[in-house]
Amino acid sequence: MDAIQTIYTRAARKKLGYYANWEPSRPLALGDYGLLRGQHFERIGSLTSLGVTWVAQTNDNESHKKFTSSNSVSAVLKAKGKGPGGKAKLEVAFGSANTVFLDAAGCTYQAIEDKRALGQALEALGNFQSNWVVVTDLIPAKRSIMAISSAEKANITFEALGAVDAIDLADASIEIGAKKQSAIGYLVDAEKGFTPFFGLCGFKPRFPFGNEGLRPLSQRAGGQAKPVVADVASELVFLQL
Repeated sequence: MDAIQTIYTRAARKKLGYYANWEPSRPLALGDYGLLRGQHFERIGSLTSLGVTWVAQTNDNESHKKFTSSNSVSAVLKAKGKGPGGKAKLEVAFGSANTVFLDAAGCTYQAIEDKRALGQALEALGNFQSNWVVVTDLIPAKRSIMAISSAEKANITFEALGAVDAIDLADASIEIGAKKQSAIGYLVDAEKGFTPFFGLCGFKPRFPFGNEGLRPLSQRAGGQAKPVVADVASELVFLQL
């Protein structure tokens, strides 16, 4: 079985186009910088400690983001049963191992507003490494459910903890908890306040002269990391989510 973080971050990147936060409960903030290893971001520090400032923009309109990494996943909502013990349920069944089910409700959006100005500020530092990347966009969620199967025919059942007729996954106010599971390799049990997804910016070589500019990380070339030269004309380009 691949490492859980590789399964999850690769699946989110492929299905949604986002970078996925691992561990999902790990705090992330705009201006965090570090290294990108595969699809996994390793934080080094914050640009605030380097004296770099920016203006943040926010969009509080909520969205609901969910995905499965395979068509073999089945998610079925069941209404509250009759009787005092009846509970509304979400039953998730996996047809294969290493498969991800994720549901993130109440997602909002935060971003560094002027990424070009941020790039210029990083150049002015004179010692910002060309292989460092910066968190420039965040998608926090009010509530997240995530499960990864460790074997075929894995399954998990979530139940509403309150007296509701049906689970509305988009309603983060409904309390949900995992009640029964089999062959689940990793679980986020309806946790609140996570930041499941984020966006990155980073430097690129500017051709044909080999100077440092910026481009989407999917186009990044390998090579020896070096400080960014302050007088090089470049542009910070956010990797489109």
